[in-house]
Amino acid sequence: MSGVADSHSPMLHSSFVESVDRLRKKGLFGNEADSISARFAERPSLLLGSGTNNLSMAEWPLSGSSDDAVLRLHREIYSARSDVGVIVVAHSLWGSRLAQLDIPMPAIFDEQIRQLGTAVPRWGTAAAYQQLREGGNAFVHVNSVICLGTSPDRAVFNLELLEKCAKSFVLAYLSGEKVGRIPRWVQWIASGRLRKDERRAANSFAERMYPDLTTGY
Repeated sequence: MSGVADSHSPMLHSSFVESVDRLRKKGLFGNEADSISARFAERPSLLLGSGTNNLSMAEWPLSGSSDDAVLRLHREIYSARSDVGVIVVAHSLWGSRLAQLDIPMPAIFDEQIRQLGTAVPRWGTAAAYQQLREGGNAFVHVNSVICLGTSPDRAVFNLELLEKCAKSFVLAYLSGEKVGRIPRWVQWIASGRLRKDERRAANSFAERMYPDLTTGY
């Protein structure tokens, strides 16, 4: 695919490449069907890269029509969520196993709710679009996963967290072990803090600034 001329923000470009390197070293990115994108703060554009070894990158307008399914997917998410700064579509080992199960992964850790949302539904379903509207950052997509973040570092962390949660859930589910429920009051607190971070990120992008990385619970 070809986008507009290479006029990348140096800061975004550096974070973008570092994030891909980190994910590749952990075996979470690199399939030829993988993709990663980042929203520019300075202009209504996105930087989109493929999972190939050379990480071919192109800048595209944030909105518009396209015959390319990958670009359409990334644009759809940015259109729905003004807080999202980075999107990763990856065929990670355990995340991809979620696509083979007949049920969505529920919240099994409080940190999962804090960063990813209350469930990991299948993309394209009513449950997925509800999660997207409510600030959810993780979805199953065909035989891969979609992970969102407000910044490159946060998106990488979220995908790492999703992989850890997926491993725990898949092993428990296949072994027949009961998966416990997170108490509602914990879900309420964790979800509230996630939405607070996302509102802050949306305000930053509205002011043409990149969001700060939040590190607290």
